[in-house]
Parts: sequence; structure tokens; C-alpha cells
Amino acid sequence: MSDTCYFPPAGNDWQSTTDAPVDADQLAAAVAFAKRHESPMDRNIRQALEAGHFSEPPPINEIIGPVKSRQDPSGMILHNGRIIAQWGDIDCVDMTFSATKSYLSLCAGLAVDRGLIPDIDAAVRELVDDGGFEPPLKAPFLDPSIIENKIVFQILESTLGKYFFGCLPYGCNTAFPNSSSQNVHRDCGHLFPELDHALPPMLVVVNILLDDFTEANGATEIWPQSHRHVDADQVEISTLKIPSSRWSNEVCVQTIAPAGSIIIRDMRTWHRGMANTTDALRTMLSLVYYRQYALPDNLQSSAESMSETDWQQLSSRAKWIYRLGR
Repeated sequence: MSDTCYFPPAGNDWQSTTDAPVDADQLAAAVAFAKRHESPMDRNIRQALEAGHFSEPPPINEIIGPVKSRQDPSGMILHNGRIIAQWGDIDCVDMTFSATKSYLSLCAGLAVDRGLIPDIDAAVRELVDDGGFEPPLKAPFLDPSIIENKIVFQILESTLGKYFFGCLPYGCNTAFPNSSSQNVHRDCGHLFPELDHALPPMLVVVNILLDDFTEANGATEIWPQSHRHVDADQVEISTLKIPSSRWSNEVCVQTIAPAGSIIIRDMRTWHRGMANTTDALRTMLSLVYYRQYALPDNLQSSAESMSETDWQQLSSRAKWIYRLGR
């Protein structure tokens, strides 16, 4: 019976077997091993993530959805689709993180095999009509007033020095309707965090607001002069997250401003996007610029994908600052 492949039906009515060609003692040892070697991650998942368990930099370390604590270890072993061992509460739903990518890959492979995905190189939006949203921006978006704004360049030269540089493409930050507030964080750390004082800026971000920034749609909060604060401990250095004990007594400013406004800040500045309680997107462009010392050897960005019209409208200085070549 156990040699016949069996595919369990939907629901909990799965077949079990005791005559699989598996050594019973080794199977029991495997189950015991699994029970003893639970994940070292704190069972309080939210607490583990906030403490920087995955050591991911902002903004990808932000918790943006529901979080559930992990329960006792559980699992099952199948042979030809039938259960030959199980332990713990197998009906308990736990967070699986990156393991979901393995399941998604299997599903995608089956979909390709069955012809449900006719072209693996096509964009999802070309094959699926699920009522989703259009990205806030589509490339190219190279207007000179954005990527070589004269006033911005004057400020950057004064802040980062004459030979500052930037990289294309730039980013687009969007707060979606009903999104929650971020944790207070820096976008980059100090170059030498072991020092007891902050060095001059190395990275500066230029945000160009494409929508009115209001209290209702969660305009970004910024803590002025916080780029000069040294880190409190190793956790702050590794996670870039600022504990409330540090920022709660400091003065912060919410960037209430009309569309078209420009915000320039040292990327070490404490900040957070606030909750967007409206039914519309809140979007801004993000262009990052660097001091010359951070310039990789022989950096050059390809402009081959840029149209001739876009290429011709760029000044020689813009091509040099972004190290563009054709």
C-alpha cells in the first residue's frame, strides 16, 4: 500500500501508514532530533524582529503586517503522500518567512508545466488582471528639474564637496492607503560608529514630493540635528532603529508640504513615515548622493537603455555626476 503514490485530498482526512520501508528506530530518532532542535529565534516573533534578528537594514526591516508568536515544535513526515510520523499541533499556523518562496516556486513550476503561465519572461501585469494597482511611476523619468536641479546641486556641493556623485535609477517611496507608521530609524549608519562624535555627511537623500504631504496621509516625521547623535549601543548600530527612550524627548518636525517641495537630509537623520489614513497614495522621489570618498573605482553607469531624446537633454555635468556613459 505504501509503495503506491497517494495525493492527500483537501481537508484533514489524510491517510497514514505503518508499513513504509523505513527503520522505526531511525524514524523515532529523527522525530526526537527535530523536537530538540527548535529554531533559535525567539518565539515572540515581533520581539525578535524588532531586536534585528535578520540584521536587515531599513526600510526592509520594517514590520508591515500582522505578526504571530510561534508555538511548540510540530511537523510530519510523509512517504508517498501518507503520514508515517507526526508530532506537535500540526493544525497550528506558524509564520514561515522565506520557506514560502519554496512553495511558491513549486506552484509556479506547476503553473508553467500546465500552460497557465505561457511566458515566464512576461511581466505579471500582462498575464494577470486582478484589479491591482499601477506603479506610481514608470521609467524613464529623467526631467532635468529632477535629476539636475540647480538649487539642489548647489546645496549638495556645499554639503558633500565639489566632486559628489549620484546613481541612476533613483527610487520612489510610496505610502499606500491605510499603511501604518514606521519605526523611527536612520537610512544609514555612521561611517565610524566607534567614535564619540559624528563626522561630516557622507550620504544625502533628496526627496521630491509628488503629492501634498499632510498629517492625514502620514507626512514624514524628522528629528532635526539627529544625524549628529552617536549610536547608543550595538543593537542601534546593527539595526539602525532608534528606541523610543531616545527619540520621545527630542523635538521632531512633520514635513507638511505641498507637492513639488524638496526635502534634503543627511541619511543618518532619525525619521519615520507616518500612517496614511487616506484612500490615496502618498509618493515622493528619492535621489541619493555620495561624497567623493565613497566613489567605487571606475564607476560608470550604462545609459544604453536611455532614449536619444533623454540622453541629449542631460547636461554634461549631469552625465558626469551620475557617471553615465554610452
